[in-house]
Amino acid sequence: MKTPKFMFWLAPLLVLSLVCSFAPVAMAQNYFPSMVGNTWVFVSADGAERRTYTFEGPETVDSEEFIFFNITKETVGTDVVAFDKSWVTVAGDGEIILHQVAFDRGAFGIAEATFDPPVTNFPAALPLGHTWEIVTETVLQLVGAATTTSSLEVVAIEDVETPLGVFKDCVKVETNRRAVTALTVVRENEFLWLAPDVGPVKFQDTNEIVFDLESYNLVEAPVVEDAPAEEPTITEETPAVEETPATEEVPPAEEVPVVEETLSTEDVPAETPEEPAPEEPMPEPVVEGPGFDMTLEPGLNMISIPLMPAEPYSAKSLAEMLDATAVIQLDATMQRFIGYTVADEGDGFDVTGDKGYIVNTPTGGMVKFTGEAWDNQPEQAKPEPMPEEPVAEEPVVEDAPVEEVPADDAVAEEEVAAEEEVAAEEEVAEEEVAEEPAAEEEAEEEAEEEVAEEPAAEEAAPAAPSLATYKSAWAFIVTSDIHGMETGTAYTLVATENVTNAARRSSAVWADLNRKSVVEAGDKLEVALYDDRGRIVSGPFQRTVTTSDIRNAFLSLQLNVGDVQPQDTLLAQNFPNPFNPETWIPYQLNKATEVKIDIYNISGHLVRSLDLGWQPTGSYMSPSGAAYWDGKNAVGERVASGIYFYTLQTSDFTATRRMVILK
Repeated sequence: MKTPKFMFWLAPLLVLSLVCSFAPVAMAQNYFPSMVGNTWVFVSADGAERRTYTFEGPETVDSEEFIFFNITKETVGTDVVAFDKSWVTVAGDGEIILHQVAFDRGAFGIAEATFDPPVTNFPAALPLGHTWEIVTETVLQLVGAATTTSSLEVVAIEDVETPLGVFKDCVKVETNRRAVTALTVVRENEFLWLAPDVGPVKFQDTNEIVFDLESYNLVEAPVVEDAPAEEPTITEETPAVEETPATEEVPPAEEVPVVEETLSTEDVPAETPEEPAPEEPMPEPVVEGPGFDMTLEPGLNMISIPLMPAEPYSAKSLAEMLDATAVIQLDATMQRFIGYTVADEGDGFDVTGDKGYIVNTPTGGMVKFTGEAWDNQPEQAKPEPMPEEPVAEEPVVEDAPVEEVPADDAVAEEEVAAEEEVAAEEEVAEEEVAEEPAAEEEAEEEAEEEVAEEPAAEEAAPAAPSLATYKSAWAFIVTSDIHGMETGTAYTLVATENVTNAARRSSAVWADLNRKSVVEAGDKLEVALYDDRGRIVSGPFQRTVTTSDIRNAFLSLQLNVGDVQPQDTLLAQNFPNPFNPETWIPYQLNKATEVKIDIYNISGHLVRSLDLGWQPTGSYMSPSGAAYWDGKNAVGERVASGIYFYTLQTSDFTATRRMVILK
C-alpha cells in the first residue's frame, strides 16, 4: 500500500514535536532546564539522524520577552535539515507557557500557529498519571487547514540507560496526537524521557525510532553568583546584631576588652540567642490538636478519615495529601461508586468523616492526619424523647403488694423454691461440664488444626493479591475529557470490559469491596460516548489496560464528539475511476481484522492480490489510508485496458466492486 509523501510532513505538525521538547519542571526538580544556551544532541540508534535542542534568545516582541526553543533535525551525511521554532516563557513556578510556533514543512511551507491566550506546554509539577492537552490550528499548503490535538501523560518514573550512563528517576511522558485535515486523520504516539536537573535523555518517535542523548551542555544560572554580593551587607550590619564570630582572635583597639575572646566590634553574649531566631519557622510541626499516623500499602487501600481537619477535605486535597492517584466513594443515594483522579479538573466530591474511601497510593508509606476528634454530639441529642416517662406510671407492679398472699411466708417459700431450682441447675451444669471437658478439648484442638490449615486459603485470597506486580486491581476508574460538546445535550460515558472477566459492566467506576479483581492488565475496554437520545457520538474505541493503568488505578481518555467509529464494514468505489495508471481502493472496518483485496480481470483470473495485514477499526477512505494499486500484475507488468473487479475479504465480510482502466 502506497502512502503519499505529504503524510510525512503532516505528522510533525502536531505541536508535540515541540511539546516533547519543552521544559517540564517538577516541584523540587527541574526536568528540562530552560536557561538560554542549554543544548542537547541526540542520535538515532542507527546513526542516520541527529536532533539538536537549544534554548536561544531572549527577544522582546510587543514589549514581552520570549526565549526560543529550536529543534534542528538532520539526516547524517546529507544536506537535509529541518527547523522547528517555538516562542515560550517560563512562569515563576517553572511552568512552561507556549505562545507561538513555526515549523518548516518543506513543500507544505511554514506551519505557523499563535496561541491566544497562551497555553500550558508543561505544567510546573509532573506527578505520575498527570495529563494535559494542547490544541493547534494551522494552515498548510496543498492540504489547507489542519487541527492537531496533542494529549500528554506522565506514564512512568524509571531509570534510563544511555551511552552517557544511567539517569535515575526519569519522567516518561507519552504523547498521543490526532491531526485532522480535509483529506485525512493522522494518529501518532511518541515518548520522551526527562532526567532530573539534566533534561531530555531519550526520545522515541512515532516510527519507534529511538534517539539517545549523545552530548549536552547546561549553562549555569548567573543568579548563583549574586549570592556572595549580599555578604558585604551582612558585614556592615555586624556591629549592630548579626554575627557572633567567637572564633575570631583579632581584638580591635576600639572596645574595652572585657574578656580576651570577646571582640570589640560585637557583643556576643546578648546576640547569641538571636541566631536560632531565624530557625523559628522550623516549628511547622507545631500541631496543637491530636495526630494520627496511618500506614498505606502500595496500591489500593480502604480508609476513613480519623480526625476532623481544620479545613474540610475534598477529593483533590485528600489525593494531594496522600500522594494518591485516585479516590473512590460510594454514593449512598444513587447506590453507585463515584471517583476522582489526578487527571480530573476541579476539586471532586467532599470528603467527610462518616464514610469510607478507596484510595490508590502507588508508593504507599506513612501519612499523618491532624485535627480534632469528630464531634457527633448533635446526633446524640436525639434521645430526648424521654417524655415517655408517664408511660412508666404503668407501675401496675404496684398492685402486686395488694395480693392476698401471706406476705412473709409466701416470699420465703418462693425464695427457698428458687434457691432449690438454682442448686439443681448448678448440679446439672456441673455434671454436664464434668461429662464434656474432653469433647471441648477435642473441639478446640480441631479448631486449632483448622486454623493452622487455613493460611493457604487465606493466601489464596489476600486483601489485594496482585498489587505488588500491578497485574490487576479491585477498584478502577475510566475518566475522559470530552471535546466538542453541544450546549443543552447530556452525555453518558459507557465503559465495557469485554475480554478477561465474564461480567459486562456499563460503569466508569468499578470497585469490589471483597477485593476481587475487576480489571487486569491486558484487558480490553470498549469505551463509547452516548448523547441523551441514545446515539453514539464518539467511539466505540478499544483500549488495552496496561500495568501503568493498574498502578494508577485509572485510565484517562480523550474523546471528541463526532469521532464515531464505523458501525459497518464496507467496500467503497475506487478513485479515480476510470484510471491510468494507478488508483486507490477505500474501505472501512467495524472491527480490527486481517484485510486482503484481490483484483480479477473480466475472465475471472486473479491479476493481483493486495495483502494489507492486520488493520484496526476505522475508516480507510482517504489516499493516506486506502489500499493502493499501481495497475500492475503480480510480476510487475502493466495490465491492459478494460474492466476489472476487486474483492475485499476480512474474517467475516466479503464484497466486490468494478473498476475500469483507460489508456
